Amino acid sequence: MGKILRSPVLLFVLFALGILVGILQPPFIGVLEVFGDIFLTMLELCMLPIIATMLTISIHNVLKAKVGGKFLGRAAVTSVVIVAAVFGITAGVSWLLRGAIFQQKDFQLAASKLLIEGEAGINSMIREISSYIRPEHPETITIGEMILNIFPDNIIRALSQSNVLQVVFFSIVLGIATVTLPPKNEELVMDLCEAVNHIFMEIFDFIMIFLAPAIFCIISVQISALGMDVLLSLVRLLFMTIGICLMICVVSMTVMCLVTGTGVRAHLKAMGKPLYMAFATGDAIPTIPYLIDNLHNHHKINRDVTNTILPISISLFNYDGVILLALSFVGAASIYGVTLQPGTIATAFLITFLLSTSYSDIMASSYLIALLLEPFGLPAEAMIAMLIPLNPVLDAVFTATKVYPVCVTAAVMSKRMEGL
Repeated sequence: MGKILRSPVLLFVLFALGILVGILQPPFIGVLEVFGDIFLTMLELCMLPIIATMLTISIHNVLKAKVGGKFLGRAAVTSVVIVAAVFGITAGVSWLLRGAIFQQKDFQLAASKLLIEGEAGINSMIREISSYIRPEHPETITIGEMILNIFPDNIIRALSQSNVLQVVFFSIVLGIATVTLPPKNEELVMDLCEAVNHIFMEIFDFIMIFLAPAIFCIISVQISALGMDVLLSLVRLLFMTIGICLMICVVSMTVMCLVTGTGVRAHLKAMGKPLYMAFATGDAIPTIPYLIDNLHNHHKINRDVTNTILPISISLFNYDGVILLALSFVGAASIYGVTLQPGTIATAFLITFLLSTSYSDIMASSYLIALLLEPFGLPAEAMIAMLIPLNPVLDAVFTATKVYPVCVTAAVMSKRMEGL
């Protein structure tokens, strides 16, 4: 039974069937949503302990190899360069196609219609965001508070609230601290971490047996929430955004194959299931166990590198947020006829880099668009109105795309680690 449920053919069939059911919007869609949410909740149950133990073990191993400082420093620089590349590709393509998308009258009329009619609560949401960014009593979240949120005051609370950034920070500190322990205690702590990791990996493997039916439920609900009428009215923006994401994936694939000397067929075999899973679930974190095995088996990437890089990069460097914010910046500038100068673009990148660490999805992170555009005097309402209806599709596309730059970081760092 488990072998049938894990079949790639069944995954594809149920994915296609989920799209059809979402379009038809049957009355039992609420039941499907419950089953999809149960699956995602069970995944969340496993992933934070797996990330915490995996990262602690990896940081410990890197530091014991006496390359910790150089390794983490180079990883940070590599990640910033990749963030800049993702921002550049998104902004560049959006700017080149601005005349065919953002400056078209039908696009601007559609934005106006969404704003006026307030579809899906967009109008009230935008008013709430505006009051949040420009309140009568200034109580906005500052950049400093965003950074402060990385540091946990209670690790149990961080785990219970699924605060990935705080769990990652604690795991890094714990990994560093284990190196200072006496050998006997050090071995005891590491054995405990490995045992906990093994237990939750077993639970994770069991949950993944139900991936195919869960994907059917999740995709049905996403398509049903979007609605075909909204999808058709925003089809050009949707296709352009998907095209940008595909371009980022192709560039990332090329870099990975060149760095590791892997053929395209082996690469696609390594990345296929993690990308599919990220797209279907809208979460990149559950792909980590698959990526660690697949990148090692098909790309020969060092496991210590993937165990360290993947959890940090996926939780800290939100490339999906970078894509959204770069797209929103260029879109708003195009709609309101603002000429982009090099200094303006550099400032936008810096703000995007800082804000993207707080990104979760388009719906929950719409205020980040307003925070980005506010310093440039650009209204955020039009872009928020156009992007929120596309959230069910774009969130899945952005999440799948996010996996690729993270893997590029691991590939580059594995190659550079050979010289350390």
